[in-house]
Amino acid sequence: MDIYKLIDNAFEAIKNADKKTTLHPGIPQEILELINPDLSRLNLPPLPADYLYLLGKSCGCWGHYFDLYGIDKIDRANGTIIESAIIDDSQLLNRFEGDDDIPSKGLVVGYMHYRIWIVYRNKQYQLLDNESCLPLLNVYDSIADLITETINTADVNARKAEAEKAQKK
Repeated sequence: MDIYKLIDNAFEAIKNADKKTTLHPGIPQEILELINPDLSRLNLPPLPADYLYLLGKSCGCWGHYFDLYGIDKIDRANGTIIESAIIDDSQLLNRFEGDDDIPSKGLVVGYMHYRIWIVYRNKQYQLLDNESCLPLLNVYDSIADLITETINTADVNARKAEAEKAQKK
């Protein structure tokens, strides 16, 4: 299945999840085309095609399972991002990397439970402790995989806990 269909399916998973997630309106194509050149200007790696496609559908989402960052403000005339947690947190993550060492840098594209960053690095999405920057075991090939697995696991575990709680009564 192609990555765009996977993301479309992931959006269906978000909409049908047990807990509500707020989806923001997507970014128009002409704005999406400004993002990677501006990240390059800031010595950050480019966003992958799957995340750009996600931003075209929803410029960030906020909810029980995770928060995925969008682009908050962009100067269309100059093609520069004025405000985005992607930039702020990625600069913090990469503070010890050299400016020209783009391949070793990561992009923080969201977080889970306030301490776990969602990072795109080395062509994969991974979860990092945001204080130590140490990776957790979870690695995903696409943002769609991260979205669907996170929602499915959380919902199954919540239903199981509810069933056990009801059984004890």
